[in-house]
Order: sequence, then C-alpha cells, then structure tokens
Amino acid sequence: MRKSNKLALAIVVAALMGACGKTQVLDTWTDSAVKPAPMKRIVVVGLSGDDVTRHLFEDTFSKELKSRGNDAVAGHTTLPKGLEANPDSALAAVRRAGFDGILTARSLGVHTEETETMGAQYYNPDTGYMGRNGYYGDVSATTYTTREEKAMVETHLYQTSTGKLVWGARSSTTSSGKLTESMKDYARSVAADLGKSGFVK
Repeated sequence: MRKSNKLALAIVVAALMGACGKTQVLDTWTDSAVKPAPMKRIVVVGLSGDDVTRHLFEDTFSKELKSRGNDAVAGHTTLPKGLEANPDSALAAVRRAGFDGILTARSLGVHTEETETMGAQYYNPDTGYMGRNGYYGDVSATTYTTREEKAMVETHLYQTSTGKLVWGARSSTTSSGKLTESMKDYARSVAADLGKSGFVK
C-alpha cells in the first residue's frame, strides 16, 4: 500500500496528539450561486488506487455523515468498480442510483514538517575557587527536533442534477500511525465544516 494513500485518506492525522490524530481544515469554498439545502442522498467516493484505503475512507466518511442525520452510502457498496476513471459514466450511474450528491476525496501529497524546540535549561555551577565568573556557573539548554508527517487532502461535494461542484475543502492531517483513527479524525473535522455549508446536516 502506498504511503501517500495511507496518510491521505487518513487521511490523516499523531505526533501532536500522541496516539490521536489531528486534522485542520485549511481552506473551504462554496458556490454562492447555488442555494444550499441538505442533500437527500449522498454517495461517498475515495479517489485512491488502493482498494483497502478507498473502502476504509468511504465507510468511515459515510458513517460520519449518517451520525449527523444524513443518508450517506459508501461508493464501493453500490457503484460498479472503476467508475471513477470515467466521470461521465460515474455521474450517470450515480443519478440512476438515486443520489443527489457525490462526495469525493483525493490526496494532494504528504510532506514532513520539522519543529525545533528548546528544552529545559540546566545550571552548571562553577566549582573553581570563588568561581571563574564571580560565583556564577554556566546555564545551558538542550534542543530537540520533532518531525510530523502531514497529508494534504482535497474533499469535494458535487450536485448530481447539474454535475456542478458546490463545495470544496483542503485539509491537513497529522499522521497518528493508526490509519483508522486518523481517518475518523479527518471525517469528523471535514464533515463538521461541510455541515456549515448547508448542503448536509
């Protein structure tokens, strides 16, 4: 399984929170020309070449949407395999299945951030007679560097009746090393932000 796919559809999100992950929604966009109204039925599709990662994403995000009162379905349970490679065929299949919304997610890549932190200061007394520096010793401090792998993910919501993109977000998730937990954190954070748009509950 590719590392970028694992993190991205963890999509993603540990070092900051120990065993837990953390997702930040960085940017959002809403089509102001479309009047927002909760979609009645949404299909969730992960744009990943890895089936395990895709299925986990679709199951996790659809479950999160359901917990918020939406009728959401994981794409792999209802759509023919490989449809994402042909957008026109996918849209037609989604319409036939009675969905009025398609939520997709894809990886924008993984990058590593380094943070240098100064540790506690330590007093080293001068043990020479009367002290070299007038009774005072040296004060030294250690520094340490932490590295965090962050997955950038792009999430889109499309209106099936028009095929238009009505909402989009770019998020960053710090890997926890546990794909399932990172995925849940991503779904909670992004779904909450999506709920503010009015297109879902």
